[in-house]
Amino acid sequence: MVRYADKIAYMNHDIDDAIRAGVLKGEDLPRKIRGELGLTRSERISAFVDAVIENSGEDIRMDEYHQGLYDELRSFLFEAVYTNPVAKAEEGKAKRVVGAMYEYFVGRPGEMPAEYRDIAEAQDIHRAVCDYISGMSDRYCVSMYEKLFVPKYWPVGAIHESPEIKPVGTRYIVSATHNQRFYLSRTPYMASLHAGDS
Repeated sequence: MVRYADKIAYMNHDIDDAIRAGVLKGEDLPRKIRGELGLTRSERISAFVDAVIENSGEDIRMDEYHQGLYDELRSFLFEAVYTNPVAKAEEGKAKRVVGAMYEYFVGRPGEMPAEYRDIAEAQDIHRAVCDYISGMSDRYCVSMYEKLFVPKYWPVGAIHESPEIKPVGTRYIVSATHNQRFYLSRTPYMASLHAGDS
């Protein structure tokens, strides 16, 4: 049941992500899918989950009709989204994001939720980190990446109050690792960071 629920949820989240990215429009979904399953994510998920519940006994399965709709939608997504040149162009960025997250949590297992720390202790840290990252939605993964790796912006007042930031002429230096200096433009809210060698 969990395997079916994950597959249904991920496929429908992929549709939402593709629409937000401009790769897909809601009306691009096959007419049969829209007519039989509904126009929204919750309607599609409910239709598939209901089909699993109503047709499962000792074996967990959908009825043949809904399984056909699922297969049709999955095939459509492979053609329109997963192998779409616009989406594929972002693949390299996605790999770098996932790779950075993987390295981060392998080195800091204590920052993962308890269930994944348990997996790390009982099995393997690499298995635990893979399970943790693979369970993230695209939006959550990107949000987590930004939280961990993208410098935050400070209002001008906060710069003067921070002991880690020293004025240098008309610029400020923010303390950073790996012998780098990050220069912040003096604007009400920082628009960009410029990295340079120290």
